[in-house]
Amino acid sequence: MKDGNHPVEDETVRRQFEWSDTSPSVAVAETVALAADSEPTLIDPLFEELDPGALDAVVRSDGAAEPTVSFTVCEYEVTVSSDGEVVVRPAERSA
Repeated sequence: MKDGNHPVEDETVRRQFEWSDTSPSVAVAETVALAADSEPTLIDPLFEELDPGALDAVVRSDGAAEPTVSFTVCEYEVTVSSDGEVVVRPAERSA
């Protein structure tokens, strides 16, 4: 796992964000770029895979539920939690 900038064997990256400071969609772009060892501006745009505004609205919702959203983008499985955690791991390849 990569925790911030600390790689470990399974190549999972976990980062913690404050949604009041960083939008979930920006956090996803930054974390996927870190997992890909790239810059956020060099990865495929997030909006080609999903609606960033909808992601931000769901994850930042003020309801009693604490949503978690999972999806695949740029060959990575991404999980975004309402508590500010973003987890990115290489997507499993089908045989």
